[in-house]
Amino acid sequence: MTNKFAVVCDNKTMVKRANEQYDATTATPNAEWDILAEIWTTLHALQDWSITWVKGHQDDKQTYAALDLKAQLNIDADALANQYIVDNPNHSYGTVPLLPTCGSQLNLPIGTITHKLKREIIIARTEPALRKHLCKHFHWDEATFDTIDWESFRRARNQLDKHRTTLNKHVNDITPVGRRVNRYDPKYPKSCTTCGVPEETAIHLLQCPERTQWRRTCMQALQQHFTKDNGKWDTSLEVQELLLEGIKAVMEGREPDTITHSQSVTHIAAAQQAIGWEQVFSGRLASAWQESHSNYLGTKANKKVNGQTWGTALAQLLLQQWHNLWIERNGDRHGTDKVTKAAAAKRQAVREVELLYDLTESINPNDQWILATPLEEMKQRRTYMLRAWISSYEPILRKSHPYETRLVTG
Repeated sequence: MTNKFAVVCDNKTMVKRANEQYDATTATPNAEWDILAEIWTTLHALQDWSITWVKGHQDDKQTYAALDLKAQLNIDADALANQYIVDNPNHSYGTVPLLPTCGSQLNLPIGTITHKLKREIIIARTEPALRKHLCKHFHWDEATFDTIDWESFRRARNQLDKHRTTLNKHVNDITPVGRRVNRYDPKYPKSCTTCGVPEETAIHLLQCPERTQWRRTCMQALQQHFTKDNGKWDTSLEVQELLLEGIKAVMEGREPDTITHSQSVTHIAAAQQAIGWEQVFSGRLASAWQESHSNYLGTKANKKVNGQTWGTALAQLLLQQWHNLWIERNGDRHGTDKVTKAAAAKRQAVREVELLYDLTESINPNDQWILATPLEEMKQRRTYMLRAWISSYEPILRKSHPYETRLVTG
């Protein structure tokens, strides 16, 4: 038996869920719960009604007159909705009315939350503190913070979810570079293993003199990105030149005022400079980039190719390039194969032994026998022997050292 009346909708997922047999009074709330609960209750009360799917925007490929009635009604409904928005520009669409069946809803300052309630509550609770921390750490004011294209940043990071832990450390400036790990444990060197500079910092990763090949590959990847996929990411020449010149300045350690650009993109350069040009490798691009690209696309923009997707793809590419750099750096420091990993392990063990031998003059005389073997002779031992020695005697030497004793006794 078929229903006598039908409501059509172009949201296939919504139609599928609306036609599932749920009890609105006992089902677990999920995405768009308020609307679904109302649909379930209404369809249950109106036995002769059903809801069916119709493909939306069919008039993109066919004339309106050639479409069937359902498709025409769908197009008419879209047109009426758009016209209402045009006629009511000051109306707030963030907060929705409470539907009778729903019973309750979550309203936050950003509007009504109808999906992923737990995530949105966590964000609402933590975002103000995070915003304050980021502004302080990166020396932004509130206005600068708001110029960042956070949506492209969010989407790009989600696309690289398999690197989430590493990228989270990177974008929050807590990447374990030499300078940072040495501060919390001196046994780790703060120097750059690749080039030998005394202090490895986050910005040094991009500017290390031994990273010439990575920088060349990164610039090539950017240039190819703007022309690949038959022009999918086709970008104005002025924007391309500004981006490449800005990134090159970061890699070369040049000041922002040395970045040359066309007059037409001065506002983009100023916006990115306020955020920090090095921040592009954290996926933090000024919104001015994608706004400029939207204007460049004009009527050629569509659902898949627009300012937002352009910004997301660019942020993802830059984050990926930084991750490639980090993998290279870790290979130099920790090794990439059996031979280099063994050499790195020996190098680290020798360093730890040297640090313990530096305590020779200050440890308790009763413990001096531990360091009786000449350091140079110790350094010739196999790695596993050094590790066994460190494991056995480091606790004794640390405790014997006056400073360590004060720490233990308080």
